[in-house]
Amino acid sequence: MDRISELPDALLFEILSYLPTREVVTTMVLSKRWKYLYTFVPTLEYDHNSYPDGEDRSFSRFVYSSLLLHEAPVLQVLSFVLGQNTGSIDIGVCVRTAIKRHARHLNIEIDDTCSAETINPVILPTSLYTGCTMLVSLGLDNVVLMDSSSTVSFPSLKILGLLSVKYPNNEFVPKIFAGCPVLENLFVDRCPGDNVNLFVVRVPTLKILLLQKVLDIHADGFLIDAPCLELMGINVNTKGFCGIEHNMPKIDAASMCVTCNRTEQILSSLTSLQQLRLCLMTSKVTFKCFFSFKRPIIPTKLLFTHVSYVGCIS
Repeated sequence: MDRISELPDALLFEILSYLPTREVVTTMVLSKRWKYLYTFVPTLEYDHNSYPDGEDRSFSRFVYSSLLLHEAPVLQVLSFVLGQNTGSIDIGVCVRTAIKRHARHLNIEIDDTCSAETINPVILPTSLYTGCTMLVSLGLDNVVLMDSSSTVSFPSLKILGLLSVKYPNNEFVPKIFAGCPVLENLFVDRCPGDNVNLFVVRVPTLKILLLQKVLDIHADGFLIDAPCLELMGINVNTKGFCGIEHNMPKIDAASMCVTCNRTEQILSSLTSLQQLRLCLMTSKVTFKCFFSFKRPIIPTKLLFTHVSYVGCIS
């Protein structure tokens, strides 16, 4: 027997967690020692890109069979990257697996070729809002959220990524955040036609916020109420309302590239900054104003790059 096979199961699970799920499953043929190990690995990551074009059925069979055989009581990571050729994957099965296996980190991503702009958008079941109570991080990309009469409940969620997500209406966004009592990191990349005019971020526990909406989408805007915020990056081009409801006394660094009208109000809420990268523009007049900061601004390069939620849960 090789030395690796002599290692304890817990260590082998840890090693296998760093491999793609497709390769992990192939270890079952190595020996009797390895035959069932893959079914207890606490990481499952499915990427349709690992299958050549035209192998939709093969990918679907692999996903369903490995989910069915998997026996780990808790999944640390459950990730699905689906594309236009994987429409046969039932997204409800993905969510039910996350609930049943008490997933800690869940990622559901639909490639741009299969975005919410298509005829058959990927609609997430409402069970996601109430069943995934153990989630620590959640990443959603190019999906549609359904309205629900039940209360959204993510009691353990600390990291949330909402990229190109479509919502039922304006009111549903605050409803999501209200169901995240310990949320600390929020990454939002809005898309055209997301059904939200004013994007309200009212999260008392939030520490990091990255909000992006490059396109000028009608009169859409944002309102932020996050008194515990420490780090903020905003890149928004809009004709709508932009504002910060209350001062953020704990904020240390901010990067802002904003085209809107209430620039003076936004700046006056950032009085505890140590680092600032600023690009403010209005359609009417050039903005000129001076603000005194409680602490001196450090002249360093503060660059906020696009942060993928996939990176947040890996």
